[in-house]
Amino acid sequence: MKTIRNVMLIGLLLILALPVAAQRKVKFGIFDKATEQPIIGAVITYADNEKLKSPQRVVTNMDGEATISVPQGGKCYYQVVSVGYNPLRGTIGSVSSLKLFMTEDVMKVNEVVVTGSRTARPIKLSPVSTQVLGGKELVDAGYADLTKALQQETPGMNIQKVGFGNEISMQGLDARHVLFLQDGERLTGDMAGNLDYERFNL
Repeated sequence: MKTIRNVMLIGLLLILALPVAAQRKVKFGIFDKATEQPIIGAVITYADNEKLKSPQRVVTNMDGEATISVPQGGKCYYQVVSVGYNPLRGTIGSVSSLKLFMTEDVMKVNEVVVTGSRTARPIKLSPVSTQVLGGKELVDAGYADLTKALQQETPGMNIQKVGFGNEISMQGLDARHVLFLQDGERLTGDMAGNLDYERFNL
């Protein structure tokens, strides 16, 4: 009785071992087509049907490699995906290794034309900080020095003597980011922020 039980147990183990024996290993190598560098983290999905139903998955290692087990003598279908690359699909034949090259997925967009135009709008609707100094207001205030007039009438403006010129900043922005206009004409000087004060009539 004991002998029969041992024979049955051995037979059961052999039956369970058959699917394992019918498997073979296939090694994948996934690389960038342009640089031939390995692609890390590419996902390989494979199954015994073309629609990849009930699939298995593996992920490539630091060398862009991954090994899967496929049925011996049967067809196996695969798909390789990785962020930024076009997916690959194919069939595993009788080979023991596959070296695949993926191409970058470059998105092409249609040409975009941007058209701008000048429109009048109230100062309070301006998207940037805007300060207007009227000549009459400056004369009525009795300023004799334009520097003091600008500093007193323009919040956040700072004017300092630098060499033979003046360094102007407004609300922490230097002259490269501040636009000065007199009757619609630009008055900013060089990159240091110099102004020609003689053009102002107080």
